[in-house]
Amino acid sequence: MLITNYITLMRKSIVLVLVSMFAGYVCAQDYCLENEAVHRYLTEFSYDTIPDYEVSYIMDYFNIGKEGGYRLDAPAPVTVSWTRQTGLTTERIEVSESDDYSNPFVYIAPNNAESYDIYNLIPGRTYYYRVVSADTVQEHVVGTGSFSTNGSLRMIYAEGAWNIRDMGGWISGLNGKPIAYGKIYRGGQLKAKGQDSVLLSYAGIEAMRMIGIRAELDLRSRDNCPVDGSALAKPDASGRDDVDFLLVPESVNARMYHFQNNDANIRELQWIINRLKQNKPVYFHCQNGADRTGTLGFLIGALLGVSEGDLAKDYELTTFCQEAAVKYDPTEEGFARLRNYTGKMGSPLGSSEDNKEYMFAELANTMKTVAPVNGTYQQKIYNFFRTGVNGTKISPEDLSWFIMEMTGYPYLGGVDCGVDSLILEPGQTYQIVPKVFPEGAVFNCLTYSSTSNGIATVSDDGTVKAIDGGEAYIIVNVDGLEKFIPVKVSYDDRRIHTYSYYNKAVSRYLGETNYSTDEYTISTISKYDTIDLGYGRHDWPESFQIKWVPYVSATNQHLSICATPDFTNCVIDVDLADADSAYRIEDLEPQCTYYYRVTAGFADGITRTVCASRFHIISSVKMIKRQELYNFRDLGGWTGMDGYRVKYGIIYRGSRIRGDLDEGAKIITAEATYLNQTMKINAELDLRNETTETSTTTTTSAMGRRAALYKKVPTAQDCLGENILSGDAYIVAMNTIIGWLKSNKRIYMSASLGAERTGAMAFLINGLLGVDEDGLSKDYELSSFSEDSKAAGLEFKRNEGNFPAMVSKIKTLEGTSLQMKIFNYFKDGVNGTSVPADDLKWFICYMLDYPEDEFAKTELSVKERKRPIKPRIYSTAGYEVDEATDGLYIIDGNTYLINH
Repeated sequence: MLITNYITLMRKSIVLVLVSMFAGYVCAQDYCLENEAVHRYLTEFSYDTIPDYEVSYIMDYFNIGKEGGYRLDAPAPVTVSWTRQTGLTTERIEVSESDDYSNPFVYIAPNNAESYDIYNLIPGRTYYYRVVSADTVQEHVVGTGSFSTNGSLRMIYAEGAWNIRDMGGWISGLNGKPIAYGKIYRGGQLKAKGQDSVLLSYAGIEAMRMIGIRAELDLRSRDNCPVDGSALAKPDASGRDDVDFLLVPESVNARMYHFQNNDANIRELQWIINRLKQNKPVYFHCQNGADRTGTLGFLIGALLGVSEGDLAKDYELTTFCQEAAVKYDPTEEGFARLRNYTGKMGSPLGSSEDNKEYMFAELANTMKTVAPVNGTYQQKIYNFFRTGVNGTKISPEDLSWFIMEMTGYPYLGGVDCGVDSLILEPGQTYQIVPKVFPEGAVFNCLTYSSTSNGIATVSDDGTVKAIDGGEAYIIVNVDGLEKFIPVKVSYDDRRIHTYSYYNKAVSRYLGETNYSTDEYTISTISKYDTIDLGYGRHDWPESFQIKWVPYVSATNQHLSICATPDFTNCVIDVDLADADSAYRIEDLEPQCTYYYRVTAGFADGITRTVCASRFHIISSVKMIKRQELYNFRDLGGWTGMDGYRVKYGIIYRGSRIRGDLDEGAKIITAEATYLNQTMKINAELDLRNETTETSTTTTTSAMGRRAALYKKVPTAQDCLGENILSGDAYIVAMNTIIGWLKSNKRIYMSASLGAERTGAMAFLINGLLGVDEDGLSKDYELSSFSEDSKAAGLEFKRNEGNFPAMVSKIKTLEGTSLQMKIFNYFKDGVNGTSVPADDLKWFICYMLDYPEDEFAKTELSVKERKRPIKPRIYSTAGYEVDEATDGLYIIDGNTYLINH
């Protein structure tokens, strides 16, 4: 069927005829520039509705139109025909998108010609044309008119080359509009394999230059293209080639499913972007324009939002190129393999990896693994180019510019917050005013968040407020694109976050009770040991938590807590679960300031400090939480001689870790392991007797013979209360403790409940160190909070039983203070057993960190307390104050109501 459209010209009655190659195949009354096979292949089905890659329809269209000898990789032309008139010579045909014929395509018709095929027009345009002829005197416009083009795929005909097409025309899923024509072209080689000879004819070169190509990107290996330089180049005014050229031989290793392991495609796209910014349209190719070209074409198309089904069709269009097959392998068998391995997107006929690397399915399936795993192809490819390979990547600015240039869609590429980091004082504010780029980019949601609201908060309008000293990140999120702004808040010693280990009952008891030295007729413990805590046990501390706001994609979270800001010799150094947003603190040393930081890996591959700050533990008594140990606490923390505080982490007291005999002498293995391996306790002082509590054969520590030294003092029971001066059990125990401490041991001393015998030993130790009677009484009574004691129905009061009797007996000894009396108790001894005075002085200096040169050298020269250290006073909010006005305050770990 031949459809001829006769257009009456305005001058000389000359006629133009527009003829389509395939009998004028018409699309919606416009002239379709797609040949029939391509048009039907593109419009009759959609791969987007066909799951997976189990089928290909390309071969169903391969023979359409072949009987006419037409090339299926070429577009349909618009044929201009005319009837020549005597005396006029046809010079040229001008075709323009403007009715004033500006910037026209100019075609020179040969003399005596009566028709001309116009190729390489753009679909979806209206063109104006005129035929210009001449006689011996002047030129004559012999005809004018217009016509429209349709279709979507712009295939290019350039004599001598093949498989050339514009990457424009495919619909972008970003805005539902076609990708821009005339900017990027793909196809086969322009110079012969292994030679420097140009395959293009002169007309072919002019056709490529006419469509505007000013840059050539060659993806062939060096042995296929030994000489650089574009086949399209001509010297410009300066003598240099006017067509940019780049050879990327590494593309052979970056094709199909290898692309993630090589940066070649990234470098190629960056080069294309740079050329387009110079208004230089780019032609990229390998040998046949199939696998290497297909890989880059797939990546570019996906980046621009082309659907997966259309990406498949664009890849398969190479199958229509018989010229490429002939050049690749002239045998029919080879052509069949090329069609199946290069053209088809289905399963390969063979199984070798060499064949598989040509498969579109392999490339598409590999892309499904690129982050974000559940994202679209467009998001995956954007992320691939943005994060890069081996350090080669494309900036969000360039990617966004490219997407907007090719699609018209202002794709959000990044966020400029106007500030890279913030340093603020507590209470200071700063408003972040983000700008998105490129200018005019569309976004739906802008949010702000802080990784630590305890350090810095951020409001919905981007106002950052510094709260307390430390480091955090403010995260500005615009439609999933994030900007991380580190915030450092200066430390203020008057504003340090404080924690107390005391539970509610213990805190009230220690804060509200003040025993005088001579009132052993009263005890307040009964008011407090039954307070409902609402959680845990009365002999457990109230733990606190470090909290942060976890970044949703954070991985490999890690917490470090150190006593110094340089994070050396950390006391806690642990890996955390990715979902963690808090860490519970229970066993650090009171009266210390600790520095902490939480780090995590972020989605962009950078490990950041999520938050970092410091805290101060203001408790004095260190209670320790263990599930199967009771009444467990550090002997340190009490204020001793001259205001020096008893050291933590040296001597601990608590209940048994080896069961009594009626419990089958069961060893609490988990607790023994914790004491030894975690707390580094390596000596056990057992004050139980050898009747119902321990066997005479018990000679090793529950922590193990090799793990810890062991001493049993079974006669401690006989020296309780008023019998304190009649036996040497506690003096023997004291000699043992000093000997162990001189060997750098850490000691756990216990009895069954860790109350009376352990309490008597604790009274003697802390009394020797100068702790006053108020503190000694409270330390003794704290055993009433033990759930083990409660189960036995026991309370331990300073005004009942063995405690007041023991104090009364000790006070009968020589000395002007309770401390000196206890010193003499150990020095003078009982029944010939004593502790040398020098050992006692060493012990006092060691346990208090007391300067030895301040100790007088004369006998029994333990000094009275005369330089009490001013206590640190904190508000209930945890900030230190210089002077207390009326109100509640925390002083030395206890809560006091001050009313002047």
